[in-house]
Amino acid sequence: MSNKFDALKISDESGDDESQAKNNLKTDKDEVVAPEINPNEHKLQYAYALWYSRRNPGKQNSIQSYDRNLKLVGRFASVEQFWGLYSHLTRPSELTTHTDFHLFKIGIKPMWEDEANQRGGKWIVRLRKGLVSRCWENLILAMLGEQFMVGEEICGAVVSIRFQEQLIESEIHYDVSYIFHPLLQWSTRHIMKVSKTLQDREDGKIELLEAKLQEELK
Repeated sequence: MSNKFDALKISDESGDDESQAKNNLKTDKDEVVAPEINPNEHKLQYAYALWYSRRNPGKQNSIQSYDRNLKLVGRFASVEQFWGLYSHLTRPSELTTHTDFHLFKIGIKPMWEDEANQRGGKWIVRLRKGLVSRCWENLILAMLGEQFMVGEEICGAVVSIRFQEQLIESEIHYDVSYIFHPLLQWSTRHIMKVSKTLQDREDGKIELLEAKLQEELK
């Protein structure tokens, strides 16, 4: 079987036409449709698309260049389709630096400009090297299996490989603080830092969440 990443050639082009990239966003994501599933397959609650991207280190990417660097790896809507794709993927720990996997519900593109992401935020877990593959698998299996009880609020998940650390992100529609509590049970002694960014910030609520997370990590 040929490597699924043979066609993932990264463009270095950067564009000035940001508005054009935003206008094309809806059209691009609407072209990604859920695959058909066989009657004997186990259907997931949501259909998902897996994307791959690689960033240019030290270079600020525009919306247009970021969009061009997003490559669709595959789609799935059942348990069987997921394992058929996942079993042939390179594990995050084996990826080169400045690369990302984005696993998002079909209909939502892994960009902040997507309407589903604009009013939400993301939770970030920073990990020491060597743990990312296991933690990424735990996260996506929990997400696909609706283990967070707030599946309708989750847009997707991202794993990012950087030089000295790896990052796992969960992007959400709104502020769902308990989404990452199960993840903190992995191996909290190995977690370097937990942070979050929310576009609609409520200072009191954010301070409370930070205090609760710090208590979890003690």
